[in-house]
Amino acid sequence: MHINNIRVLARNTPEVSEYSITEEKRLQGAPRQRLENHYSSPCEQFHTGIWQSETGTWKVNYTEHEYCEILEGNSVISDEQGNRLEVGPGDRFVIPAGFRGSWQVTVPCRKLYVVFESNR
Repeated sequence: MHINNIRVLARNTPEVSEYSITEEKRLQGAPRQRLENHYSSPCEQFHTGIWQSETGTWKVNYTEHEYCEILEGNSVISDEQGNRLEVGPGDRFVIPAGFRGSWQVTVPCRKLYVVFESNR
């Protein structure tokens, strides 16, 4: 539904995908993940939706800028130098493009994401 070029997302059916972390990224466990993409811009640079994961740890290498809001669960995000950020319900943060490190889900996690991919 569109109203004056505004898309009402709550009434749309999201694109849903379920997957496991690939072997080359996996550090601990074998977490299943689910992605509910609620919107992608026509240029494919902007996306928003809900992501969730079981417990586990994997390598991350961000090419995109991502705003996150943790809805449920707990995670630890670590950079390559070993600095850690523990996040839980209500925490909001931005991961900049170029960030490299690991993401560990310590309690099954669910987050709202808004992604901008500037290199497309």
